[in-house]
Amino acid sequence: MRAMLSQAIKAARLNRAIYGVIEEDADAILHALGAVILAGIAVGLGLMSVVANLVEGPAELGSIVDRLLGLWLAIMAMLVGWIVWAVVIYLLGSRFLGGKAKFRIILRALGICYGPAVLLILITMPLVGNPASVLGAVWVLVAAVVATHEIEDMDWVGATLATVPGWIIAFLVLPVFLLAPLVVR
Repeated sequence: MRAMLSQAIKAARLNRAIYGVIEEDADAILHALGAVILAGIAVGLGLMSVVANLVEGPAELGSIVDRLLGLWLAIMAMLVGWIVWAVVIYLLGSRFLGGKAKFRIILRALGICYGPAVLLILITMPLVGNPASVLGAVWVLVAAVVATHEIEDMDWVGATLATVPGWIIAFLVLPVFLLAPLVVR
């Protein structure tokens, strides 16, 4: 757990050296998986207004089954987004733009970049929710561009071109279709 948090913090701080470590460590896939699951938990709790209810007072959250199902759906949406995003980076970066990374390395590096997505727990908070959520999602994108630049060994334009389409799918398209029913109004 400590190693995962350390790697996620380094990725969030845009420390490019962390990707050399991740490339060499096959066990880093578990750290990446943990970071994505943690982001999914944050999204699920955010969409259920758990933090907003702590501040504003208790509200009806639905049955425990509904809450667990919602949390599971948020985690699955983040996991599917992570995999789809890695596939897009692999196809665009490694196949089309001449990058050098293998799919598993992309998956590890990209997963560690999900650390700032914990800000999505604030998504339904009045005043701060939308800015914090946008900041978290864009921060993940910037970290992923840095990761793609490092692991694919390509220029910044190529890394951006390989990364942005998958981010749009993972953070904009999939959540709208999969997570819209979870939003507490």
